[in-house]
Amino acid sequence: MWNNRVESNDVGIHEFVAFCRLLGAEPYLTINSGFGEARVMAEEVEYCNGSVSTRLGKMRAENGHPEPFKIRLWCIGNEMYGPWQFGHMSLDQYWVKHNYIVEAMKKVDPTIQVTLSGASVCEKGIGGAEKKNNFFPNKWEAPVLEKLPYEFGSLSDWDGWLLANCADNVDFVSEHTYAYPDLAFDSEKQLFVDVQDGLQFKTRRIANRIGEAFEAWEKYLEKMPSLKEKNIKFIFDEWGARYRSADGKSHRPPGMVSPLAYALLLHEMFRHSDMIEASCPTGGLFTVLVNDFGEAVGYAPEGLVMKLMANHFAGALPLEVTGNSPQQPVRGTPLVDIPSVPIGSPTYPLDVVAALSADRKTLILSVVNPTEESQEFGGQITGAKPSGPGKLWQIAALDVNATNVPGKKPQVEIVEIPQKELPEKIQVPAISINVYEFRVA
Repeated sequence: MWNNRVESNDVGIHEFVAFCRLLGAEPYLTINSGFGEARVMAEEVEYCNGSVSTRLGKMRAENGHPEPFKIRLWCIGNEMYGPWQFGHMSLDQYWVKHNYIVEAMKKVDPTIQVTLSGASVCEKGIGGAEKKNNFFPNKWEAPVLEKLPYEFGSLSDWDGWLLANCADNVDFVSEHTYAYPDLAFDSEKQLFVDVQDGLQFKTRRIANRIGEAFEAWEKYLEKMPSLKEKNIKFIFDEWGARYRSADGKSHRPPGMVSPLAYALLLHEMFRHSDMIEASCPTGGLFTVLVNDFGEAVGYAPEGLVMKLMANHFAGALPLEVTGNSPQQPVRGTPLVDIPSVPIGSPTYPLDVVAALSADRKTLILSVVNPTEESQEFGGQITGAKPSGPGKLWQIAALDVNATNVPGKKPQVEIVEIPQKELPEKIQVPAISINVYEFRVA
């Protein structure tokens, strides 16, 4: 819902599924749990997944697609905790509606998997912080009077109450993950404040949101031990970096801040990949370059980071990374915009993840240098031995303001560099994302 306008949904289900198939992406449909009702949602499942012998499956076939779409992932509403969503209701009403809807949908197709329109105290907390700074003025939305962070078990603990009352009808939990690289939430002032800190701290802020989401999850497991048997996972189905000052007015081009931030975010997701089913960045946050005619003409640096990580880490198995340089704390307030304990690899200021490839034959090492100086680190690999030459895929920028512009030669690219061996001392250029691959014996 955008302001007072209901989303038109101009792209139909047939077109959307065809688009996903062309991309090689998996469709993920969000149903209307605000204005919608259980019967209509069940009919949508039947339309998408039912055989031609069903009433709605027959209609789908008549509309040109005899084979069922076999859509697996369904999100039950979007940000239903927010008064900006049409059909928003109080928690004690919404969990009843969630259960009605899911039970009706799974009666039609028991194989579907559903996502709770959730919000941990962290997601609610950063939304409350945005409200306190009046980033998104809305006269219909009540001011936030509570002191942040929100308390577990309070009426603002959307996930806590929904998990307690809907756990049997939840496969995944939605979490939306936005961050402000230039801001930190001040617990005393109860406001976002402008900060002028180093690049390694600005770029860490969105990865911190992943860290605090899992910190909150551990608290939910403590309060509700039965969740451990449910195998519930996260879907981070909106995320991105936002740029503004504390007064909400100024905006600046992200340059390399967002690409580095997204690399750190994806590192943190990979560390928790046993608990994450899927993720997708929010559309429109600088992934592809579009010219004046609406044609995609290249990658934004952010898109290059996603391409690099997807190409190398799909199906990969995380490996332990140790070090002697712990990550430093970032300014902010725990469970609003930072976790209680710094996250990332103990290789400050670098951030490192390691993995075995999907076929378990290749060692993958991703090293992010979110600083404006070159760095060096020494590596020792145990349990596997790199053999023969390898390759380095590198995104490195000359300065923090580098970007790509439609119609101009890219300032930021993925460069492939042959490697004779994995050196004992690895030099890492400033403002860079580096992915090494070596076969292992």
